[in-house]
Amino acid sequence: MLEENATFLISIVPNKTIERPNNITNTGQITLKAPTGTVDVSSVNSFTGIWQLNTIIQQPVEAPNFDYLVFNLITPISNPSYRANIEVPLFNFKNKKGCTGSIELIENFTDVFWPPNSLDVNIGNQLTILEYGINNAYEKNHPLYTEVTCPNILAIDLLVDSIKCFGEQAVLKIQLHNGTLPFYYELRSLDGLIKKDSLLFKGDSAFCTFPAGTYQFLGFDKIDSLQQNIQIAAPSPLQIEVLQKNDIICSDENNAALKVRGNGGTTNNDFEYRWSNGAIGSELSNLEAGEYIVTLIDENNCSTTKAIIIETIPPPIIDSVEMYMPTCHNAADGIIELIHIKEGTPPFKYALDKGIYQNENYFDNLPSNTYQINVSDINNCVTSKRVTLENPPKLAFLGIEMDTVLLIGQSTKLVPILAESTNLFYNWTPNTFLSCSDCPNPIAKPSNTISYTLVVSNHLGCETSLTSQISVFQEPPLFIPNIFSPNNDGENDSFEIFTGPTIAFGQHLQIFNRWGQLVYDMKNNAPNNKLNWNGYIQGKLADSGIYIYVAKLQLENGETQIQKGDFFLLK
Repeated sequence: MLEENATFLISIVPNKTIERPNNITNTGQITLKAPTGTVDVSSVNSFTGIWQLNTIIQQPVEAPNFDYLVFNLITPISNPSYRANIEVPLFNFKNKKGCTGSIELIENFTDVFWPPNSLDVNIGNQLTILEYGINNAYEKNHPLYTEVTCPNILAIDLLVDSIKCFGEQAVLKIQLHNGTLPFYYELRSLDGLIKKDSLLFKGDSAFCTFPAGTYQFLGFDKIDSLQQNIQIAAPSPLQIEVLQKNDIICSDENNAALKVRGNGGTTNNDFEYRWSNGAIGSELSNLEAGEYIVTLIDENNCSTTKAIIIETIPPPIIDSVEMYMPTCHNAADGIIELIHIKEGTPPFKYALDKGIYQNENYFDNLPSNTYQINVSDINNCVTSKRVTLENPPKLAFLGIEMDTVLLIGQSTKLVPILAESTNLFYNWTPNTFLSCSDCPNPIAKPSNTISYTLVVSNHLGCETSLTSQISVFQEPPLFIPNIFSPNNDGENDSFEIFTGPTIAFGQHLQIFNRWGQLVYDMKNNAPNNKLNWNGYIQGKLADSGIYIYVAKLQLENGETQIQKGDFFLLK
């Protein structure tokens, strides 16, 4: 650095004398390293050859606190003066910012930014001189003049080890190079102060660990200070995404599969997958039920794990079925209802025999039969069960007891005989000539031939019917003898009209002789009294011969009937 503290001179010192033409220099490059932002070149003055500032590399990843300035020889030097141990000035340059920090010649091969580097750029010190052929004539930096520092100017190196894995912390190395002690520093995050400490000697270092984020570094010595922002990046967290998980369905064995995908970590997502069962790769097949742990590893050897459970999903089991039998024999109103399904995966669907599956868990309007109930779950696992709806016994007549033939005026009791006899309802039609139409045993007294139909039902509404006919003879039952002998022998001693139940009583009996003379006249209005003649006329036994009778009879139904005829009286 020259006296005005703003101009810097670059020179070389040959270690031997090189004469023409071996001193021809075709190319040259000089690389300087300075704290970031401390050098702003305003002019370059060439002394040996023509030099210019070709490249400025700011804060490369390898040295984030420094800038690199690369100067190049832009035209060959035809006859430079190379004398052993005699300094040869090449060029100088002026820094607009004056002396704000140390500036040094980099050391080939040992500099942290030496190729290959993150920017794929060529740096270093190099001279191509004919004496050396294709080899670099540069040997090393002069031990006394490698670095130019400003007197008492605060100089600090901040070196950050990058975070390789999510969740780890970065390491910041703080190294004091120059300044006027005492020196202390502060490290702040966006939320406030996270560390404050001091360094006691030049060359001392301090280390801080902190997570990814944006930080502000503040350094202070007795007369100066500096500030620098530090941006710490970290890979995104490693995550394992389950793309496919096929459990064991319907209790089938070894048909499960897994497929996963890693995310996060290094940008190219070149992952390694290791499984607890020893498998490698992102997909597994033919798995049994159980727990499978996959470890995801990226290029930085960062890892994360995930446990995945392969389950056995059993088929549904029909646990409870409610059946309602048909109410009547051969009726079609039975019901099958599935009350409870165990296992399986809802929602369930239901089918009867080979029918279409439905959402409802019951089936109605069923006749008696044996049915197969099928239940399917969301995984199409199917289970079946056979149930039987019994056919109730038939409400049947065994017969009916009654007189099927009546004389007019007679009655009969209707007595139906059924297979069951309790809790029954009766309905007789027609209801004429019956003592009741809704009782089990009505009394029938028909006046003519009639058919009765009995409909019997039980409390469930089941019905059966039976029709029976009663024949009625209209002629009243009547016996009138054609001979009698009034001789008091105890047999057939009087003439009597014998009537059946349909004749209420005899009203009037007249006896005439063969010449039409009335010989006996009997009037009777008392019920059930019979009409008869003992054969006497005015107290004297009548003569044998033919007599004529005329009888008036009162029928049960209220009608009057006249009977005429003759008979023979035998003494």
